[in-house]
Amino acid sequence: MIGVFERTRALPARAYAAAPGQRRTTIIWFLLVTTTLDWSGVNALVRLPGFVEQLLTGALTMLVIALLVQRNLRLKLDFDYFLSSYVVLFVVSLVPFLAGYAGLGSVARSFRFGLVVVAGLLLVESTGERRFSLLDAHYNVVAFLSTFSLLSIPLSPSRAFAEAGRLNGIVLPMAATRLGAVGGVTAGLAVLRCSDAARRRQRDILFVAIGIAVVLLTNTRTALIAFAVSVVFSLVVLARRVPRVRGILALSGVLISVMPLLFSQYAQRWFNRGQSASELTSLTGRRVTWNLVLDFKRTTMQRYFGLGLSNKTVFGRAIDNGWLAIFHTQGFIGIGIVAVLLLVLLGKVGFERDPLARSIALFLVCYSLVSSYSETGIGDVSFYFLGLLAVDAMVRSRRTTPSASSYAD
Repeated sequence: MIGVFERTRALPARAYAAAPGQRRTTIIWFLLVTTTLDWSGVNALVRLPGFVEQLLTGALTMLVIALLVQRNLRLKLDFDYFLSSYVVLFVVSLVPFLAGYAGLGSVARSFRFGLVVVAGLLLVESTGERRFSLLDAHYNVVAFLSTFSLLSIPLSPSRAFAEAGRLNGIVLPMAATRLGAVGGVTAGLAVLRCSDAARRRQRDILFVAIGIAVVLLTNTRTALIAFAVSVVFSLVVLARRVPRVRGILALSGVLISVMPLLFSQYAQRWFNRGQSASELTSLTGRRVTWNLVLDFKRTTMQRYFGLGLSNKTVFGRAIDNGWLAIFHTQGFIGIGIVAVLLLVLLGKVGFERDPLARSIALFLVCYSLVSSYSETGIGDVSFYFLGLLAVDAMVRSRRTTPSASSYAD
């Protein structure tokens, strides 16, 4: 199957040979995505000890690297600004251990981070001239995960909704927050793909419904807000160049405005999640934790290099903020590196000539930025890192075939 973003009839003869390569890329991308999923605390059908889960994620990463190296032993590595920045982040994450104030757990997480960066680099290089290959694989994988997660409901409803009535993945273990993010990205990418009049939209409309259903069933407020903000922003950008998108934008605006009013009682219960007013204003206790991070006593070195990669907690409380987590684990230097690479990535996306490709890339970057307010992962191995990597693979400077220069014919 040729990627959903690359038209079969527009490809030159030699590009038809890339179809098996795209299938292989999607499988490898699926393995890489599974290494970033949050398995802890999920009442899965098959529960594994924590150390077994860590070994399994490490083994999957090594498998991805082995598959990529075996696929082409003559890969020429090309470190662009994006992956180079994450290599520097990897080095920064090792400094606390070398300085003597971080333990072996930090080193293990740092090397896992390094392995995923290497895997990402090899995967980007293996796609060659198919610069939309990873975006295509990302969409297929998140759509599969969203659809597959719904199987948890008929298999074991009690386990699927064990976490305060929120849907969790129990076949392929995923916590509600991570599953909500997967659903939000699925719905957003599907909405944008519906704007392409040259393709059949039934499949994408189905994935819009599935993605939104996953977000609602997981009761993930961050995912819903990130989806709404990012998809509207991307559609506004796309509507300036593609007039037919204005109808989708208008419909999206009407739905976002009217649906909460029509189902106000349900919407209020959904957003409140049974929490009191004080819990809502404190963002479910996040503000207290954020103050603990800011008040934490650090040496000068710890302020600049952080305390080393960890499970992103302070005094046993989850930090749940991407930027504060970077500050806590990788210091001011880590924040500066991530901020600069995101600005550069946004700048390169802005120069993308194809409107649909630009809007999809903007959606993924915007979704990661909005989610970083109450979720971690933007500075190391995470689902958000892989989304940004797919965007980088599209916008990085390289020679492309004429057929690979746009999504649409």
